[in-house]
Amino acid sequence: RGEHNTVYLFGSIHVLRPGDVGLPRAAETAYHDAEQLVMEIDMDDPAVAEPMAMAAQMQRYAQLPAGQSLKSVLGNDYPAVATYLRQSSLDPALLDGFAPWFVSLMVLQFEVARRGFDPAHGIEQQVAERAAADHKPIVGLETPADQFEVLAGMSLADQKRFLLKTLDETDQTDARLESMLDAWRNGDTAALARSLSREFEAFPEL
Repeated sequence: RGEHNTVYLFGSIHVLRPGDVGLPRAAETAYHDAEQLVMEIDMDDPAVAEPMAMAAQMQRYAQLPAGQSLKSVLGNDYPAVATYLRQSSLDPALLDGFAPWFVSLMVLQFEVARRGFDPAHGIEQQVAERAAADHKPIVGLETPADQFEVLAGMSLADQKRFLLKTLDETDQTDARLESMLDAWRNGDTAALARSLSREFEAFPEL
């Protein structure tokens, strides 16, 4: 609280299941009191709100330089990645021109989607749709391009490590999602901080 206004800080979950939809009472109160929303990215921006536009922008950053391929970058680790992709109904050939960080995000999206989690039910989407209906302005702290630049800026060696770690941890997806969701529901910021700290210890670049 300041002399002239109040800022409510609300942690969000990007993907939720249909049964998880709805805001906690404290968040409802804060939303109604807020004159504007400040989000990670501006969900009202056409470049963000239109899925095809967002995908096209992401793919521009995700393309490997000419002469390189996912297969050449991964080397001896490529067969294991290709096997996972085929088992997940993803065609390795269609992803061969993309950087490992992009393939890693594809793996993460696939794993959460097959468990019923969807960005359409996520907190950002819920709040952005209400703000549009209520004519509340949305401001973004950064752009999708800012985030893609960070990921694309990792060395190929780190990107490879990121992808292999992602694949190695797919069998822990259920436990991780439920643990994070429970901590979020209960406002357990200490548990969320521990979870995030573990994730970033392996990748200080991020």
